Amino acid sequence: MNAKLVPLFLLFFMGVAWAVSPPEPGMQFYGYVVGAKDGTVITAVIGTSTETTVQNGAYGYASDLFIVTRPTGEYSVVHIYIGGTKYVDINFQSGALYELNIDARGMVFCGNGHCDGSETEELCPLDCPEPTPPPSGGGTLGGGGATPAPPEENVPPESGGTVTETSAHGTVTLFGTAPGTTVNVVESTDPPNTLECAPLDNVYAYLDVTVNGDYESGTVSFDVNASWYAENDLNLEATQILHCVNGTWEELNTELVSDVNGVYTFVSGPTTFSVIAIATEPNKQEAAETPQTGTTEGELNESVPPPVAPAPEEGTGNTGPTGLALLGSGALPIAIGTGMLVLVLLLLLWRR
Repeated sequence: MNAKLVPLFLLFFMGVAWAVSPPEPGMQFYGYVVGAKDGTVITAVIGTSTETTVQNGAYGYASDLFIVTRPTGEYSVVHIYIGGTKYVDINFQSGALYELNIDARGMVFCGNGHCDGSETEELCPLDCPEPTPPPSGGGTLGGGGATPAPPEENVPPESGGTVTETSAHGTVTLFGTAPGTTVNVVESTDPPNTLECAPLDNVYAYLDVTVNGDYESGTVSFDVNASWYAENDLNLEATQILHCVNGTWEELNTELVSDVNGVYTFVSGPTTFSVIAIATEPNKQEAAETPQTGTTEGELNESVPPPVAPAPEEGTGNTGPTGLALLGSGALPIAIGTGMLVLVLLLLLWRR
């Protein structure tokens, strides 16, 4: 073989090896978040840190993919923080699409703009700023100096707290609460005496919620045993959280945020609180007769209101092709192009 061809062969094989050995794919996280306001920071640390924020009660969806990569293979665990507080550790899975629904109820967050729970000025200066001292008077009894301004009257207290109340199967959380705000939750399987709406069928629980004080927003969640659906032949996908307002049931945007140990957790965000219920429909039986003319498919199959954000493929830890930009997807075209270029050079030198 011509000695001049040896370097070209080496170049050819090195180019192919580089093209078919791309950097390691990352791991994509997504899910819903309960008990944390929008804007709360979620951080993943594995050698380096990657951040995202809670948006519409979720994170990691199409508008803001949350893809975590590791600098080297010596790192194997992803440390997840929410609002600067450690939440959980997850084993790194290269190329995986991982659903991680976060239940942050009862946790304290620094940096979410609210002075919650045990937060103090020293621990969370952004949430709990130092009170502004009153202006000092510079005048004298005889006059000639500045007169202190009179204290302002009827100034509402600053808001920013979080109040949570739980029952056997329900949780109500208020955000941006004024000092002294309280919430009372009474759960029952029968319609409460304060109910102004007609009783519902296939109800798992009613929550009679009373709020005293001011708040900015709130959420309500229900924990429903999976056995309830099986024992009563009920439809899981039709589960709906409803709010009784002025004698009428209003359907709220309902999200299934977790399925753990035979318990489903549903969440919604009502703007006001009174009597709230969670109910569903019986499983549809196969029709024995042909539907009447004029009945549309939409009338036969009512759908659950769409989620806040479109969920990626179902499942936790799926390792198949996903929506994330897996590195190295163009490796084959690069290898072919490199090989063709080198072969052309080989032919030109051979003809010489």
